[in-house]
Amino acid sequence: PAGKCAQYFLFNGSVTRVGLLVSQGVYEFNLPSDNTLYRATITGPAGIVWNPSIIPLNTSRGLLDELMNGPAAGGQNNVANAENQTPRPVKGFIKNIMSSEQTNLSVKIGSTRMLGQNSLDAESCMIGPASPIDSLPSVSYQCTSQPGVLHDIVPNLFNKRFVAGALSFSSPITMAENQLASQALVGSNESTFDLTGRVLGGGAGTRVEMAYTPTGSTQQIVQRTTTTDSLGSYAFRNLAPNTYQVRAIRESFTFTDPPSINLQSSVAVDIPTESLCVYTPTNLSTIPASGGVNEFRITTNDQTCRWSSTRVDDWITINSGEIVGDGNVLFTAAPKTTPGGRIGAISISGRADPVYVQQASATPTFGVVSGRVATSDGRGLRNAVVTIIDSNGARQTATTSSFGLFTFNAVETGQVYTVTVSSKRFRFTPRVLQITGNLSNVDFVGLE
Repeated sequence: PAGKCAQYFLFNGSVTRVGLLVSQGVYEFNLPSDNTLYRATITGPAGIVWNPSIIPLNTSRGLLDELMNGPAAGGQNNVANAENQTPRPVKGFIKNIMSSEQTNLSVKIGSTRMLGQNSLDAESCMIGPASPIDSLPSVSYQCTSQPGVLHDIVPNLFNKRFVAGALSFSSPITMAENQLASQALVGSNESTFDLTGRVLGGGAGTRVEMAYTPTGSTQQIVQRTTTTDSLGSYAFRNLAPNTYQVRAIRESFTFTDPPSINLQSSVAVDIPTESLCVYTPTNLSTIPASGGVNEFRITTNDQTCRWSSTRVDDWITINSGEIVGDGNVLFTAAPKTTPGGRIGAISISGRADPVYVQQASATPTFGVVSGRVATSDGRGLRNAVVTIIDSNGARQTATTSSFGLFTFNAVETGQVYTVTVSSKRFRFTPRVLQITGNLSNVDFVGLE
């Protein structure tokens, strides 16, 4: 039926010929026998695409009924079929939802049938007013489907397990769907759990997919709804007890998929990376209180590594874009007008740890740093030399008392320091500290 509303025309590179509609879905062209190669194109109506939409036609064949015959009858062309591309409303119900729970209820629709394929990120559905069904407090929902893909509708609510974990469609939605009340998803008042963790090495913005088979179904689906934060962390909340699989996806990275998780309590699962790309920043000096344009360099172990930088703190503005191989991160720091320094961060995609940016105070402030140095059996170590070093290499030293105590009385705040201990008999692991004020209990235990 869509054929009667479409337009069919031929083009040979210089002349466009419009077809005459002779019956529903049938067009006629009067073409000269000049051995010209035409290209047939179909357009319209709104919301309809054609497969195929472009058909080559060679008039040297001299067949007058070319399009009707098709390849099976000695012709050149296939019939073009209409595919409706109009988004459709999908309406349904969820039983056993109290009015007090309605605000926190989430219902999402997405094409999430296969990991990384045929996927459409989940989008929120609209929650309707409460209306009892079978004497149970219930709500309605309305979602919008997308053409040509499979869909799953997934509800989510704290301490509410859904007897049917998802409403899955086995074929693309081509018309409005109105689920009956008897087909409603049902919420059960049972504990839900969180599945969290870190993607080790992917950096901020790494996509994490979670696959599972809903209760009462044999079809595995994927919730593709989260990306990692600046620390590489991800979280899936309010999950019913079930078996889940997670995996991370990012260009230029290969990740090791963790084993399946039988979720019976909240757990943290890290996803390791097999990436060959390593990003090493150069040292960055303390930025003056006046702010301004600054830069530091990132070196990679492979000049094909692709990366970009993102600010973590809003007083930093990134001025550089995506880079392949070694490159400089250009950024602007806002002026610091209040007392005390500050520490910000810039995230490098592909690098788990951010690069810290230190800015001096408009009026420098100082803190007291103190602690104790002890032997392996807990006794205070006398006459050990403790050194505190800022990012510019400036250092202060102190010698421990007979009880192993040391104190630095004037350490400028708003910087990152390295503290080391030197002794003839014992070895000590250095500590890296962010000093924002007075800091005590900076303790060290010696290793023989």
